[in-house]
Amino acid sequence: MFSDNGKTFVGANIELKKLHDLVKAPDETLVSHFNDEHIDWNFIPPRSPNFGGLWESGTLALIKNESLLGTKWLTGRILEVSYGNDNKIRVVNIKLLDGKIIKITIRDICLLPIE
Repeated sequence: MFSDNGKTFVGANIELKKLHDLVKAPDETLVSHFNDEHIDWNFIPPRSPNFGGLWESGTLALIKNESLLGTKWLTGRILEVSYGNDNKIRVVNIKLLDGKIIKITIRDICLLPIE
């Protein structure tokens, strides 16, 4: 599991580790299950949302078009991301405002801040 390095996720990680330690001792079946299903929680660097992956779905984006002014570029919402062999996002499916869904390379979009 990957998440940002915000206080909420770091705190949740600490609490989940405490829970894991609490329940692992009394019941060997439970211990075995937790060990078999152990979730490795990794944190992306602080303030680096570009390290995101699937959780970036839903992000608003502009679709670049070199033949138009930036104010005329299409706007859409990322529905799905596809990774290359290097585990980097290469292609996204975007739902345009008119409802049409297009597949486009990551280099042809500009993410929009939502905040």
